[in-house]
Amino acid sequence: MTGEPEDAEGKAYRYAEEFRHVNKISEAEWRAALDQIDATSVEGDAQKVVHAISSVNELQRISVPCLEFQLHQTAEDRLFARVWNTMTSQWDEKLEVQVMEREITEWREKYLGE
Repeated sequence: MTGEPEDAEGKAYRYAEEFRHVNKISEAEWRAALDQIDATSVEGDAQKVVHAISSVNELQRISVPCLEFQLHQTAEDRLFARVWNTMTSQWDEKLEVQVMEREITEWREKYLGE
């Protein structure tokens, strides 16, 4: 994650896992994390490339306030969620997808009467 954490109060994200087993991180996840910090290095004519991670340790766990918006686009009669991550100052597509996958049917019944 990039950005600076703020003191966060309030409820935990309703779909958050109770705890994450840091030793169960997929290859795609650790590769994405290494890409974000530009972990590849070049020394002279040689380039260091990470092929595997042998262990993972959780250093810190922080809470990040997020703002969730449930929206109805009336022109196309479409419901969707937007989640603003205050730490990254960006829309959080991963959280948006989680909310939509779990709640879109309920929203349709509640707001559209379907």
